Amino acid sequence: LTISSYSLPFRIPGSQKDRQMLHYFCAQGSSDISGSLSSKFWSHTILQNSYHEPVVRQALVALSSLHLDFATSDAPASQFAVEPLLQHGKALRMLNRRLSNGGPEAVKVALLCCVIFFCFESTVGNIPAALQHLDKGLSILSSDVINSMAIEDIDSIFNVFARLDLQATMFDDDRLPFLMLVTPEERVTGIIRDPEIPFSTFEEAQRMLDRLQNWLLNLTISSRECRGVPAESIPIDILHERQLLELEYERWSRKFSYQAQEAKKGEELCGVQTLLLHHRITQMFMWSRLPDDDTVWDASPNPIAEEIFALAESIFNHLRNRHETAETAKNLRRSLASDTGIIAPLTMLAIKCADESIHKRATDLLAKCRRQEGLYDAMTMVAIVQGLDEEKKRRLLVAKQLG
Repeated sequence: LTISSYSLPFRIPGSQKDRQMLHYFCAQGSSDISGSLSSKFWSHTILQNSYHEPVVRQALVALSSLHLDFATSDAPASQFAVEPLLQHGKALRMLNRRLSNGGPEAVKVALLCCVIFFCFESTVGNIPAALQHLDKGLSILSSDVINSMAIEDIDSIFNVFARLDLQATMFDDDRLPFLMLVTPEERVTGIIRDPEIPFSTFEEAQRMLDRLQNWLLNLTISSRECRGVPAESIPIDILHERQLLELEYERWSRKFSYQAQEAKKGEELCGVQTLLLHHRITQMFMWSRLPDDDTVWDASPNPIAEEIFALAESIFNHLRNRHETAETAKNLRRSLASDTGIIAPLTMLAIKCADESIHKRATDLLAKCRRQEGLYDAMTMVAIVQGLDEEKKRRLLVAKQLG
C-alpha cells in the first residue's frame, strides 16, 4: 500500500494494520465495492458506524483486507491469505457478543454486518453462507421491530438490501425476491406518475428502477406455470399486469431521459449507463415472457442486444481506467464489487442471444473483465457459457450423426 497520509475522517482505534486497511477502504476500496453506482452506504454509512461500533470496524477491516488480497493477486478463493479469514472469524464472534448485550443500536449493527458478511462470503466463493447472511438481514428488515424503531441511515441500508435481494434472485431464478417493493394496489395502478417530468434526483431514478425490477421478478417467478403457455391460456389478470409493467418501463425511460442527456463523462456517465443497462436487459427479459416470445433473443442481427452490449462495454472501459489510475493499491489484477453491474447482463447476452456476434463479444468481454460482482464471478460465468456451448455442439453432432 502507498500511504502518504491517512484518508480517515476521524481517529480510529486499533492496530496500525487496522488503520491501513481502513485507509485503503476510504481511499479506494469503498468506490470499488460500490461498483459502477455510487453508494452512500459504502461511502458514509459503514465508515461512520465503524467509529462507534467495534464489531462493524472489525468486519470492515476483514473485508478491506480480503478486497486488497483479491485485487492484487490471481489466487483462487481456496488460496486467499489466512489473515482476512482470521479477521472475519473474529468479527463473527464479536457480533454474537454484541447482539447478546442488546441495546438500541444492536439491530442496526446486525444489518450492517449482514451486508459486510455477504460481501466477504461471496468473495471467497461460499455462496450458501453469503445468502444466509443476506436472508438474515432481509428478515430483520421485514420484521415488526423495524417499524417500531427510528434507525438512522435506514434508507441507505434498505436500498442496499433491496439491490442485493434482486441480485440473489437473478442469480437463482427459482428464488422469489424476499422484499416486495410494490404493493398489490400499485400492481394494478402503476408506480410512475408524470412521465414527462424528470426524476428529481439520480437516486430517485435508481430506487424506481429497483422497484420495477423487483415487480418484474415477482411477477415472472410467481407465474412460472405460464412458461410455454400460449397467451390465450394465461390468466387475464396476469396479462394485464404484464402490460402495465411494460408501460411502466417505458414511462421510466422517458423520465430518465433528461438525466441521461445531461451526463457527459466520468462517474456520472458511468452511473447513468449502468441504470440504462439494467433497464434495457430486464426490459428485454420482460418482452420474452408472459407469453413466451423466443424472437426477442433469437433475432439476428439483434439491435437491442447491440445497444445493451455497447453500454456494458463502455462501463467496462470506465472501470478499467479507474483501476489503472488507482494510487493507494497499484498493479491491480482483478476488481471486486458488491453490487450488480455488467457481469449479469453480459452473461444473459452470452447465454440467450442467438446472434453469434453478440454471443462471442459478450463472452470475450466477460473473460477480459477479471471481475467479481457480488455472487457473479466473471470467470465462473465464462466457464458456464463455454460448457453450454460445448453441450450445444455435442447435440448438433449427435443430431447430424443420427440424421
